[in-house]
This record gives sequence, C-alpha cells and structure tokens, in this order.
Amino acid sequence: MSYDLRIYCAQNLESDALAALITQVKLAVAPDSDPSDDVVPLVRGRRGSYCCTLQSPVLLEAEDVPEEISGLMLGARFLLEVSVEGSAEADIPHAIRLARRLAEATGGVVEDPQTDAYWSRGKLRSVAPVERGRVDVIEMNWYAPAAAVEAAPRGWLKVARRCLPEALPRRFGGTEPLQGRLDRDGDEKFAEVATEEGMIFFAPTLPFTHGSLRGSVDDDAQVTSFSLHAIRDPFDDPRWLQALRRYFVEFADQVGAFAATCELVRGHEWSGRTVWGSVNTERSAFPAPLGKWMGLPPYPVSWLWLGSEYLDLLRPHLDAASVTPFGVSGFVQFSASPVGRNVLPAHATLPADFLARDLTPPGSGYRSYTLKPAERMPADLRPDLLEREILALATATAAAGALSARTLDLSTYRAFATPYGLEFSSLTPRQARQTFEFLMHAREERIRELRALVEANGFSTATTDDFLRGVDALLSVYPSTEPHADWSSIGIDAALLLGDALIARHPHLHWRISSAGKRYGDHQAPVIGGMRNAGLSGPDAHVMQITFNILARAQDGDPHPGFFSTTYPGQIAAKA
Repeated sequence: MSYDLRIYCAQNLESDALAALITQVKLAVAPDSDPSDDVVPLVRGRRGSYCCTLQSPVLLEAEDVPEEISGLMLGARFLLEVSVEGSAEADIPHAIRLARRLAEATGGVVEDPQTDAYWSRGKLRSVAPVERGRVDVIEMNWYAPAAAVEAAPRGWLKVARRCLPEALPRRFGGTEPLQGRLDRDGDEKFAEVATEEGMIFFAPTLPFTHGSLRGSVDDDAQVTSFSLHAIRDPFDDPRWLQALRRYFVEFADQVGAFAATCELVRGHEWSGRTVWGSVNTERSAFPAPLGKWMGLPPYPVSWLWLGSEYLDLLRPHLDAASVTPFGVSGFVQFSASPVGRNVLPAHATLPADFLARDLTPPGSGYRSYTLKPAERMPADLRPDLLEREILALATATAAAGALSARTLDLSTYRAFATPYGLEFSSLTPRQARQTFEFLMHAREERIRELRALVEANGFSTATTDDFLRGVDALLSVYPSTEPHADWSSIGIDAALLLGDALIARHPHLHWRISSAGKRYGDHQAPVIGGMRNAGLSGPDAHVMQITFNILARAQDGDPHPGFFSTTYPGQIAAKA
C-alpha cells in the first residue's frame, strides 16, 4: 500500500527551481538516484532515510482533468505525483508539505485520494471585480435542430462541469426573479423546469452574467438556440480564454449545433451585478426568431462553429488556417479572442448570400434586427412556414395595394411622437410608464387620425376588418415607394389600432407594459397581455414590434400584404 498525492499544475517547474523547493521542505534526492529519472526517491533527516517518491510531470490534455479539479483551478496542464511507499505514518506529513509547496509554486491544486480532500493556496478561479459603468460583453449563441432541446439542459450541466463551472446555473427559472437553485434543487429539477417553461433563464458566476436555453419548443419550430454572456475584461487572461474556447466548442458538439457564434458586443451598462443594453449598445442579431433559421448573422463575428453541411458550403470561402476540424464539423477562429467587428480581418466577412438580410429601416426606433432569410443555407434549415404563409396572403390584399405612390395623400395627416422616443428598453421605469400613459391617453385620437388617412387614400373603414385591410395596404405598399419618409407616427397609430382590434375580438386581453427583462428588445414596450394559450411564445402580443417589422420589410421592397390584417390576428386568435 502507498499514500498517494496528485498535484495538478498550471505550469511546470524548471529543474533548478524544483531542486530548491525540495531543499526548502528539508528533503533531498536520494544519493544513488538521478533527478532526471521518471521516479525520483526523496530522503529526509541526517540519516537520509526514505521519505517518498516524486514522479516526473505528465502533460495533460483538457479531457484528462477531473471535474473536481476544473472547479478549483484554471488551465491544469501538468500532473505531478508524490507517493509514500508502505504508507509510513511519519513520512506522510512531509509528503503533504512537499505536495502543497509544489501546488503553490505552480498555481495548482493538491488532490488527496485517501481523504477526498483538495488544497490550494487561495482561490484559483476568481476574477477581479469589474468597475461599474460601460463594458463590452462576449455573446455566445448556439443554434441546433429543434430536437436538441430534449438533451440540452443536462448537456449544458455536463459540459460546464467539465470545462467551465462558472457557466453552471446558480439560479434559474422561466421568469424573474429566478426561483430555482442548482445547489438546492439539483440537475433533474433544472431539466424539468427547462422542459416545462420552454425557455429558461439562469444566473451563472462571474465573469458570466446571464444565459438562456430551451428545454422544449413549439410544434412548428425547426431550430432552437442557447446563449451565454460574459464581461470581456477577465478574458485577457489566456487561461480564461482557453476555458471559454473549449466550452464554446464542446457545447456545440454536445448539442449537435449546425452553427454557433461568439462575438464582442460593445457598450453595455454594468451595475456591478447586472448588465443591460442601452442606446449606446452595439446592435446584435438573433437569426432564429420563432424557431425559424434566417441565416448567419449579417455582420462578421470572432468565432464560428459550423456543422458539416454549413462547413461544406462555406469551405471554399474560408481561410484554411482559421479552421480547426472537429469530426465533420469545424471551429472557425477569425481572431484569437473575441474582438469588435471593426477590427476583424477582411476574411471574417462571409459571402453575402449566406447572411441573413437586415431589413430594419433607419429611424425605426428598434435596436433589434428585422431579418429576412439568407439566399443560401443548408436545405433542411430553410424556413418552411413563415415566408410561404405570409406570401400566400398577397392575392387577398392585392386590390388594397393597387394605389401608386403618386396618389399617396398625407396632406391632412398630423404626425406625432412619443415623449421619449421608441427605445423602450433604454427608458427609465418612470419614463416607460409616462410613455405608456401618453399612448393610452392619445389612443382614440390617434386611431381617428389614422382612419382619416386611410379614407383619404381611398379605402373603406366601415368595419374593423376594412380598416385593418386599408392600413395593411399603407404599411405594405408605401414604405418601398417613399423610403425616406418618417413612418414612425403611422407605425405607432397602426399598432394602437391593431391592439384595440385584438382586445375587441378577445375582451380578456388588455394593454400593459412588457415585463420582459432588460436583456430583451421589448423590455418596457407597450404590449397586449393576457393570452391564455400562448405556449412557449409568451403571454404578450408585441403589436408595435410587429408593425415596425412590417414597415421594415416593405421599405426593403419585400412587402408581406395580409400579415397585419389577417395572418397576425389569426395567430393571436389561436393563442388568446
């Protein structure tokens, strides 16, 4: 029998430094031994009696490091072992002292298998506090087939424990305040809540600020997504950066992601506990709305994961030196660490036909991207419902859109604006409440103004359906013919009409301020709440966002007539 100690080291010791350390703990290399041997006997005392043996360092691969060690230190690269042959009681304290000094000198951890105890000099995975103020945030997003949701919650925990324990969900839940605690409720509860809620949010440990994943999806969803956000500063340390890179790749592989992105988004606000976007925050795209894949982001990112089909399509356009194969997939690294889009190399910009197309008009008031599917993507990812459903209604509204730009009459229309603009997510709670009350007070007057505009352009408003169809025509036709006009006022008026029409059809619905968290684009926006069968899409109808998305598509020359008056009200009827 022997008493064994393992020392996981972040760095190796040069022979002179190792010899000096052995001397400091009052041990010595046995006289008849060579210090360069794989196993070196050490002696103690004047008589030079045997104490223990020291094995030469073994280089570790990342997968060789136990989860317990990953939870205690960053970047374990070498393994040393100290053994007391025969388990002589008097020699064990000397061996432990040696092991601890080795761990201290190499930034490592001692494992004592006999007692299941671990020792290190201080905390080896902590990060320095980040001062309040403006920070840059690393955003990682993984995209996988919808079927991946079943195993994703447990897969997240598995990969986090192996690679990046800070990504574990300390607290989790479907809404804030997050009620679940992993240390109290366990893995199965985390997976159960994710499945029940559909979308689950969680609070990890710094340098990570928040994350989300899906545990179930709507029946018509083709794809799903998972995310993790972190403050950038700690990743100047190459050990943190290595852990981040490993997690990005291994979770992508775990869930069978067809694509994943890692990017730096600049200009967030940090309170010391919470991070959120403001008017100064760089826009970032979410290319998988409603479980439909729109394509790769419409701008370059620092890191990409590409599944086999995407990799085959893009390989001719990629710099071979930037691609690391992982089985049939590939990790594409355009920069060593996540950096701003403006400093990425030219080859980080992928061919435009692979990118989701941004339809968001300047001045629309929305910081989120309105995306149209990319021209090229793997065939099984192309949206199978959204585009065809909307375009199928074009015939029904063709007559309403027959007017030409020359007949547009805005001469009597009185535009207006909200007191603090349309960046609802950047308002203070007081400003958001004042904006909401302003809109509710002006609602009837603004709908009358919109009615006069619709009638002035030759459309009937005799019934609500007629009124909606007339507005549908305006939204679908005119933005493309007058792309520089300020459509914000008409967009607000149309959203107010749509909201009131939904309430008239479903009296249990009501206007409210969105309670979505600060990380979401509709934070504090006026919405229609109270839907009873909304499923995973949530209980709110985001009428303002829908209206401005329609305007954005029309301004890009891609109108979807019928969506405002027919498709969207029909979707709400199924959920109300």
